[in-house]
Amino acid sequence: MAGVRNLQLGRYALGERIATGGMGEVYLARQESLGNFEKLVAMKLLLPHLAEDPDAVEGFLAEARLQARMSHPNVVQIFDVGEQEGYLWLAMELVRGVALSRLVKAVAAAGERLDARELAWIGRSLCEGLHHAHELTGPGGERLEVVHRDVTPHNVLISVNGEVKLADFGIAKASSRRSTTQAGVIKGKFEYMPPEQARGEAVDRRADIFGAGVTLYAAGALESPFRRATDAQTLAAIEREPLPPLAQLRPDLAGALSDAIARATETDVSKRMGTARELRDALPQADLLAAEALGARVQRLCAPAIEALDVKTEATRHRGGSTSAGTAELTGARAGRRLWPWGGAALALAAAGLAVTAAVRRAPSPVANAPAPQPAEVRAAPEPGVPVKPLPTPAAAAEAPAASRGAEVEPAPAASKPAAAHKKGPGRITVDAVPWATVFVDGREIGVTPIADYLVPSGSLTVELKNVKTRRTVTKRVTVAPGKATIVKADLR
Repeated sequence: MAGVRNLQLGRYALGERIATGGMGEVYLARQESLGNFEKLVAMKLLLPHLAEDPDAVEGFLAEARLQARMSHPNVVQIFDVGEQEGYLWLAMELVRGVALSRLVKAVAAAGERLDARELAWIGRSLCEGLHHAHELTGPGGERLEVVHRDVTPHNVLISVNGEVKLADFGIAKASSRRSTTQAGVIKGKFEYMPPEQARGEAVDRRADIFGAGVTLYAAGALESPFRRATDAQTLAAIEREPLPPLAQLRPDLAGALSDAIARATETDVSKRMGTARELRDALPQADLLAAEALGARVQRLCAPAIEALDVKTEATRHRGGSTSAGTAELTGARAGRRLWPWGGAALALAAAGLAVTAAVRRAPSPVANAPAPQPAEVRAAPEPGVPVKPLPTPAAAAEAPAASRGAEVEPAPAASKPAAAHKKGPGRITVDAVPWATVFVDGREIGVTPIADYLVPSGSLTVELKNVKTRRTVTKRVTVAPGKATIVKADLR
């Protein structure tokens, strides 16, 4: 493909793109060091249109500062942060698995249910990760009062071994961080936030307990209990509609599990558990047999996603820094651009006592992930750990046989494509649907709505929205201008 070149960010050779959403894009990358040492990591790059927005850059670095201080098996680890050639990036742990939201959809599609021991394992593991974050302290031993503020199934990763990891602290709040959120602005995924957060009020760790409770409820019921047709209706449901006990939908979950979820999802914050450990202790016991069963279910029901990730992992391992066409377009558009005010980001984090170098030396569990950042105001649906095939440029798509698009395509000679086609650069699409939809662009799945500012090649594209529950499909032909945003909406009720 024309314009593709190796992109080396520090010691990391960028490989396949696996997710796009919120503030960043996530790529596989190969860390290279002395003596042929190598390790695969997930690289989160700040989206191009946000790279010169001081608030966005500060939020990106704040995420790095927080997660770099965390070291827990139930939290996705940040290893490194840096800025080079106009790219601001984070190197993160890879988890070979899928987001809980993807697993729940696969379970529902198969006509199955997560059993009590699997739900208890997920809940207890999630609480352990949350408690670690909530108890985080600063260099002087002061508690940072971290609140994740976006605990949802999209931000809980489940590995093929049944490991449970909390991801994406992109909108987390800490006492040490200056908030740039204006009064009354709501951040987070609406159907998982407590009433006080929905009202734009100050929140503490009990907001995360509510999110964890609704996440477990959704995993047991196989649907989000508060999701409605519009955001306003969703917020009204959280505020005014009592959550039916999970045991009413799942009598097999009656007892400690249903009771613990009911306490965690109290709309009156004073009636909720005070800590994530309290919620953990209220849940039934779970052991490694539950983890094995959960991991086996991921491997069985999410096999296509895992296999696709494995293919991209091997391509990245053997090719090193060969990037996708989409990456090349970004590279061309931003070559030579510097984020001068933020160029010392890595040094600043190290000076803050975040032990970035030490974190890199610690070998994480050899599993693969791509955490999908799904921030807040509008969440992009490609989940962390869920492979998303990069979209080819229109010229590359035209050259590939229809049956082989999405497979590896050998780069064409540079002279075979006019340089002007590459100079156009990418555009962006924002896609939303009622009630929701899986979105395909030119036949390639990019995620589940709502999807915000997804980078695509400019030109004429086919956007297909499918809802397997309502059995409706809407196909639209759109024209995306270089550097511009195109909005696509559909009603699939």
